Amino acid sequence: MGGAYTVLRQRPKFNGNLFSYIKKHTHYPNAQKKYDTEGVTDVRFIVNEDGSISDIEIMRSLGMDFDNETIKLIKQMPKWKPGMKDGHPVRAWVNFGVLYELHK
Repeated sequence: MGGAYTVLRQRPKFNGNLFSYIKKHTHYPNAQKKYDTEGVTDVRFIVNEDGSISDIEIMRSLGMDFDNETIKLIKQMPKWKPGMKDGHPVRAWVNFGVLYELHK
């Protein structure tokens, strides 16, 4: 499958506003509401040369329910604009946090 870049001048780019997309499509796990758990799940994944996503990894977990919701969120994302190196699309790692908070 080959390696993936972590540092590029032209990083992969989400088509649209990533933070708005995450906020709109993140669902707090129902099973966790009784515990009032809040926090961030850190995730990383590869954006492939064609903009598809693969190799999703949870780097910091709030628990299995949150991990599963984060993975579901990432899998449902539309294709990204891939990272570029020397004018060619390449596989590249992307990482960020997904915030889970209760709105009381």
